[in-house]
Amino acid sequence: MAPVTTISGVSSGIDWQATVDALMKVEQNKVTLLENRQSAQQRKLDAWRGLNTRLLSFQSAMDSLEESSTFLSHSVTSGDATKVSASVGEGAVAGTYSVLVDQLASAARVVHGGVADSDSTAVNSSGADQIFAYTYGSGVDAVTAQVVVGSGATLQELRDLINNDENNPGVRASLLNDGTGGATAWHLVLSGQDSGAAHSLVVDDALTTLGDGLAFDAASFTTSQSAQNARFRVDGYPAASWMESSSNTVEDALEGLTLTLSQVSADPVQISVSRDDGVVKQKIGALVSSYNELVGMINTYTSYNSTSETMGVLLGDGSVNQLKRALVETVTRPFSTLPASAQYSSLSEIGIRSGAGGQLSVDDEKLSAALSANPDEVARLFTFSSASDNSAFRFFTRTAKVPAGDVAVSLNYDAAGVLTGGTLNGVAATVEGDLLSAAAGSELEGLRILFRDPGDGPGSRSGQVRLSHGAAASLAFTLGRLTDSEQGMVQYQTGRLESTVGSLTDAIERMNERLAVKKDQLTRQYLAMESALAKLQSQSSAVSSLSSSSSSQ
Repeated sequence: MAPVTTISGVSSGIDWQATVDALMKVEQNKVTLLENRQSAQQRKLDAWRGLNTRLLSFQSAMDSLEESSTFLSHSVTSGDATKVSASVGEGAVAGTYSVLVDQLASAARVVHGGVADSDSTAVNSSGADQIFAYTYGSGVDAVTAQVVVGSGATLQELRDLINNDENNPGVRASLLNDGTGGATAWHLVLSGQDSGAAHSLVVDDALTTLGDGLAFDAASFTTSQSAQNARFRVDGYPAASWMESSSNTVEDALEGLTLTLSQVSADPVQISVSRDDGVVKQKIGALVSSYNELVGMINTYTSYNSTSETMGVLLGDGSVNQLKRALVETVTRPFSTLPASAQYSSLSEIGIRSGAGGQLSVDDEKLSAALSANPDEVARLFTFSSASDNSAFRFFTRTAKVPAGDVAVSLNYDAAGVLTGGTLNGVAATVEGDLLSAAAGSELEGLRILFRDPGDGPGSRSGQVRLSHGAAASLAFTLGRLTDSEQGMVQYQTGRLESTVGSLTDAIERMNERLAVKKDQLTRQYLAMESALAKLQSQSSAVSSLSSSSSSQ
């Protein structure tokens, strides 16, 4: 219906438009109330969304701190990094180690006797195809490759044939100009791409026919670098021989250390590994800071300022208070699932205490003392750990939603030692090779137990696997429940508020539509009145005119 426009009170002398506006203002208050309510609900929704973002960020930080290797940080130095350097990883043990390098690992390289040039002299002038073949590797891993060299092919073309061969086992061909300008100035160089004695490189005389089988046979190549293993000793071991590695990067000689051998050394090089408490403190400090930022946000949202009489957007919200309680309880209570042998069972024992507003503070002196006395125990207090009371099975992997505690494991296996079935906490589990996986939808969904064949099948085994959550692991678990995309508290609250805001938006639109119709109706009613008055006034004027005319006659 098109809106009606006119000038108010022309016939009646009444400013009825002002009356309509006043009436509509009263009605508009209903819309304003809805808009105010919608605005309040939107602010709550924005607050919950902000909390969700912070919770997810905090959860990500906790996920990275669940493993003990994160807290057991070490630093490493070398007495001569030009000869031997090292990097530290998981499992490193503090101490000093000596490394003596007798020989570096190298890859095979052979150089051809040479031809006059690389791009015009034919290496095959026979008028027919010829074969160039070589063998890379030794023993059962040896691979023989061959390329067909067309008549008239040059040294450059031979190089390209080798490099572009789809069956190339790992050999790179290149050209070398010795600068003499003579008949043998240009040389074909074959280089193995793998170091170690097992990667030898020789021309296969039995298959090679290039250059009548002589110009490019094994005898025409000189070994410029042999394929050999690195040889070294660690702490004088072995005294009468050498440890060997096919690579100069040695990862398995010392647990948690990667050695890089760079030069042969006449004297042992000292590698020193020390615990880095500064890094551990930094990580603990980052955890505490991130936690305090999260709790601080909750405190702001639930605060009341009596001076300014302003209150936080979520003041009185029982759910956000419940969320805060869950976080505070997680970090202040003892971690009951830790092994009985654990040195520490609560954060307060290493100097991390909860104070005003639920925020944490760190006593650096007490934390330093704990790290100095029991670094492994401090790591256990924060991280996830597991233990099994039966050698036939152990923890393999889990998701953050798997709760801490004892898991009853029962499994069966056949005569071949193959896992055939089992249960976790009495619920039938799924067999995936050597893994027993918790049933989908169960409390333990995401947990996998690894079966180890005890060698006495067929049979069955039962026992318990204890899953222990320290501070970081417990927080990750708590956050996982709170932020679950389907059943988490945050998802429920944001979903509820989104629905409320959407309903209020619809209600405001409907109310505005009704008010527009009502205003139009009132306007039309007053216009009808004006029209009727105008007609009566016209008729009265006509009657007056007739009366005046009769009197004058």
